[in-house]
Amino acid sequence: MSEWAEVTLSEVLSPTSRPQSVADVHEVPFAGVRWYAEGVYPRATEDASSVKTKTLNRLDVDDITYNRMWATKAAFGVVGPDAAGCLVTTDFPIFRADNTRLLPAYMRLLFSTRNFQQQASLLAVGTTERRRLKEPDFLKIRVTLPSVHEQRRMIALIAAVDTAVTSLRAEIRAVVDVAQRIADAAFSFAASTGHLSSVGAVTSKVQNGVMYKRGAAEGGWPVTRIETMSTGRINLLRTGRAGFTDANAKNFVLAEGDILFSNKNSLDRVGATAFVRAGDLPLINGDNILQLRADGVKPTYLFVLLRSRQMRDAIRRVTRPAVNQASVNAGQVRALPVPVIDEQHQERIGEQYMAALNLVERVESEMTALRSFRSTLLSSLLSQSISVTDSYDSRQEQGMETVS
Repeated sequence: MSEWAEVTLSEVLSPTSRPQSVADVHEVPFAGVRWYAEGVYPRATEDASSVKTKTLNRLDVDDITYNRMWATKAAFGVVGPDAAGCLVTTDFPIFRADNTRLLPAYMRLLFSTRNFQQQASLLAVGTTERRRLKEPDFLKIRVTLPSVHEQRRMIALIAAVDTAVTSLRAEIRAVVDVAQRIADAAFSFAASTGHLSSVGAVTSKVQNGVMYKRGAAEGGWPVTRIETMSTGRINLLRTGRAGFTDANAKNFVLAEGDILFSNKNSLDRVGATAFVRAGDLPLINGDNILQLRADGVKPTYLFVLLRSRQMRDAIRRVTRPAVNQASVNAGQVRALPVPVIDEQHQERIGEQYMAALNLVERVESEMTALRSFRSTLLSSLLSQSISVTDSYDSRQEQGMETVS
């Protein structure tokens, strides 16, 4: 086991800046840094005349930066080619690494570790969630450095796992796109071959969830929240507890086949839906979410229609926008027009769509497991519990891309 150096970032990083006068450009391509060490990205391009800051800083490939206001959310990253040339304010300090001791790609790995994130959070100052991490304090963070040769091995090994995660993420996007096409095609088919009805006519219940004060009580059955709805499914990890069961919240108990409908949310999220399955129960419906119970049509068919772009457009037309939260009431949802077709086609459409959602869930489960493996692998490498053997270098030379 080789001896690794423990250093502060001040020993291997140097502050840098590339001032850009806003008066000298027509457009300002801003960059941002995603939370939880998810990297630097091109955020938005604005007309220079609308930007109040007079001078910004230009990013370059392999710059190391972070958002001072969101250090507690691990907003750290290394600039890649996609964000090179973008501009940032002084809230995004920029550093260059001493490549003889620290590779930027290795720094990216360190950003994702709990140890680094905890140090950063403890050094941040302020009284709100947006505690700021000042540059001198950022440079006090201590990291362990293997040799550059060993860093390259670790980077390449983790990159192989990241490639697999990226592949799964692309597969999820593809299946979600297929599911959306199914929903859109189903609505078009039903509209051209069926008869027009309304949500109220094909449901026995369109009801608001139970209102409760967060933290007022504990225990009981899970209660839905806005965050509970995830890509058409229930995420039980993002439910609340308020002491409710069927004994004291009987009218709000959800059943298999019920549809959740977000009626108070940001404008783009009003109308988001999720389908309740047997494995989600027992479950209580919380406020800001409507409970729809199909009656006269297949529950999955109604769910598919609500997921279509045509229905989402209809929902937006009746949604009342507001500064912080848009909304649509139960009466407006009942009045939404829906086309109805024969049961055989309803069932077939529902089966096709739910099969796509089930596939998304399986691939997401694979991705979650792979991300967990990545975290364990990285921790083991950094703790020297395991090491990458010399034979890995020869395999790299035989065909795998060298990381520098």
